[in-house]
Amino acid sequence: MRRLGTLLFVGMVGCGGGGGSERVDAGGAVDAGARDASVVDAAVEADGGSDAGPTDAGEADAATDGGTDGGVDAGPGDAGTDAGPPDAGVRDAGPLDAGPDGGLLLPRCGGGAGDHLLFSGRQPGLPRIAWDGARYAYALFSRTGPTAAEPMEGFVGFASAAGTASPPAQVTPDDGEASIWPRVVAAERAGERRYGVVYLDDRGERRAAYFALLDETGAPIREELLSSGDGERADDHALAYAPSAGLFAAAWSGSEGVHVARIATDGAVLGSTLVAPSTAALAYTGTPMVWAGDRFALVMGPAGEIVEVFPDGSLGDRHPLGVSGIRFALGWSGSEYAVAWQQGGVVRFLRADGDGVIADSERELDPGPDGGEADVAWGGTEWGVVWHRGSSTMPSDVWFATVSAAGVAGAPRRLTTTGEVDWWPSLTWCGQFAVVYEHGRTGVGETGELRLVFP
Repeated sequence: MRRLGTLLFVGMVGCGGGGGSERVDAGGAVDAGARDASVVDAAVEADGGSDAGPTDAGEADAATDGGTDGGVDAGPGDAGTDAGPPDAGVRDAGPLDAGPDGGLLLPRCGGGAGDHLLFSGRQPGLPRIAWDGARYAYALFSRTGPTAAEPMEGFVGFASAAGTASPPAQVTPDDGEASIWPRVVAAERAGERRYGVVYLDDRGERRAAYFALLDETGAPIREELLSSGDGERADDHALAYAPSAGLFAAAWSGSEGVHVARIATDGAVLGSTLVAPSTAALAYTGTPMVWAGDRFALVMGPAGEIVEVFPDGSLGDRHPLGVSGIRFALGWSGSEYAVAWQQGGVVRFLRADGDGVIADSERELDPGPDGGEADVAWGGTEWGVVWHRGSSTMPSDVWFATVSAAGVAGAPRRLTTTGEVDWWPSLTWCGQFAVVYEHGRTGVGETGELRLVFP
């Protein structure tokens, strides 16, 4: 397992601009009620509160809210707890959640501040970030040598809640072919932490999508080819994890359309579903797919649409958004979706629920003309949206804004100010927002940086 690059911890340092939209070849609401009175439950509900109903007094209430106090939760899927509705948290605290809140019950992060160097290496690109309950996992691709003859490969590394990083390790095969655009999510199997990674690889006749399962150290356990078929080429991809189903979903778009594969936590591919024709496409930036309580949801362009897929592979509802553009990103709050996308150089945002687009929810977050490559995440009480302003050939910066649950947009804030090129931001929330981005796009084989900033 190859380790890559030079690591340095830099605290409270401002860092520069994000931009660029050219292609490169080469993922809850804090519960509103009081804490449960159960001793065990209160220790696990570290998100600052429990479900929205009155507190229960169940001394035997288990850490997963499956106790015997009799206060059965009104929400679907939760294993029986407070009398209130299901919580909307992306990540709560503790073991896997059976409820509809879209993520693992994980301890919250906090305490991060400033701008931190995660990695320095040759042409690092398209970083991704996820919280696993104890640390951030980040993914990137980077060139393995100084010349164009040496391929890009995919890497995964880890960073503490405060931003202290460990060197990333290569997770794609050392086969002499380019492996690019890795995405990473955290999962759990029999009490052990696992990670899923999806990426594109140029081995064989055509570019294809692959899935890799990693152990808790980040070492590869298993790899599976996802896109297969005569003449098929995979172009973009996405990855999400369903904690209540113990299931990954990996999606890819390409010459035959948009597919979603269901993958067990042992890495076995259980089957795939064609969900959209070849005229639809996923974004290679942002977060195109999320777990939405009891189903996976994908957002696709250029005619914006949300498509839902159940864990058994059957199709759910389709939600046309009535907008067009590129690089659509999707978030889930526990009760509604948010979509951020790029329309020309303008960054736009809207909310949708089971009935479609919520009236008067569309907002312009960046008037352009050089905004783009947005990502979106739910932050407990508000949405966070990150994007870059600029391009790969001019100074550019990473920008951030919030949108309240009621749809009120805050003033955009520039997160990076170096006057160089900062772009490809990726956003997560686990108690606080965290953004990973590439700093200083460089020529073939030259050194660039992967950085983590806390808005």
